[in-house]
Amino acid sequence: RPALMKIAYSNLERIHFTLIQITREEKDRIFSRYGDERHDILRQLSTFRNWSEDLPDQEDYNQHALETTIDPLPYGEYLLLFSRNRNWKRDQEYDMLNFVVSRIGFVSRDNEDRNTDFLLMDRETGQPLAGVEATFFFREYNSPKQAYENRPIGTAVSDERGIVTSLASNRGFQVRFRNGQDVLFTGESYYNYGRRPTPN
Repeated sequence: RPALMKIAYSNLERIHFTLIQITREEKDRIFSRYGDERHDILRQLSTFRNWSEDLPDQEDYNQHALETTIDPLPYGEYLLLFSRNRNWKRDQEYDMLNFVVSRIGFVSRDNEDRNTDFLLMDRETGQPLAGVEATFFFREYNSPKQAYENRPIGTAVSDERGIVTSLASNRGFQVRFRNGQDVLFTGESYYNYGRRPTPN
């Protein structure tokens, strides 16, 4: 489905968009670098889509806003670059937004064992999602590469109620959900405290 997008602008008649589909590894590289290093990485990525949007000329210097749409996209993770000028690679004047296209929705809760349960649901229908593969990771710093990396802990599958329980115990973790071609990896961190010891 098309997605709504809000544009806030001032003293601007036209805005240019560049959409780039990225992998998790590319995202980690991009957001672990700054300035010219980040720009060099972005320049090497393939463009998924380009377009421009005319903005109403308000003939003042106040801030204005409008809503527009992004055409339907395949499942995946994207960077949306927006700039005053079409040639953002040359001018290096742009900003960007990271987002994911997925029908997987979820909420998390601590269960009685002080582990984390995830309730998976279809974003459009609200129905539970059974059979979704959940892979759990912990983050580890790789000194030679000067970057954090994901180390797998294990994989579990959601039950008929759409519930899957973390396999991580007494540690921080992240989780990736996969339902066929639909993959959701938010990068959000969670922590399991484990069951409290029972008093003697």
